Amino acid sequence: MNFRTLCLSLMLPLALLSQGAHAQDAAPVLTPVQQMAEILATMKDHPTKEQKKALEALANSSAVTDHVRNMAGVIKNMKGRVQTSDKPRLYSVFRAVSAAEAERELAKIINKFNGKADPTLLSRLNKLLPPKPKAEEKAEEKAEGEAGAKEEQKQQKK
Repeated sequence: MNFRTLCLSLMLPLALLSQGAHAQDAAPVLTPVQQMAEILATMKDHPTKEQKKALEALANSSAVTDHVRNMAGVIKNMKGRVQTSDKPRLYSVFRAVSAAEAERELAKIINKFNGKADPTLLSRLNKLLPPKPKAEEKAEEKAEGEAGAKEEQKQQKK
């Protein structure tokens, strides 16, 4: 076991214990698949600089599976859709028997991505994400309702 792996294996339990007291207040810790699903859900055409940094960290991490590293690299390279040169890396994920179901599903979603996540892809991505807290859902619904009402008012004025 190398030094980096040893340090990570010792730090992870400590980090989880220290977050235990604040777990109810803080946002849930996302798995690598959930991180990539969240990036895809908000991405338009290509990842932002911050998203690229997160994807680069996943692609270079020894703590994740090869499948996750492949998908992180594919998403990082996207320009509207999967680059032709990255297709074999993506196909290797959803053909792999060793890939987790969530990894295979995410690979299929990435393959269908075309500039932004359409409603069908968003629905599939949301199934990979942890459930939202009730207060956050209500605030989102209220904001969507207000935005819809403003849009209707604009159309009526025209």
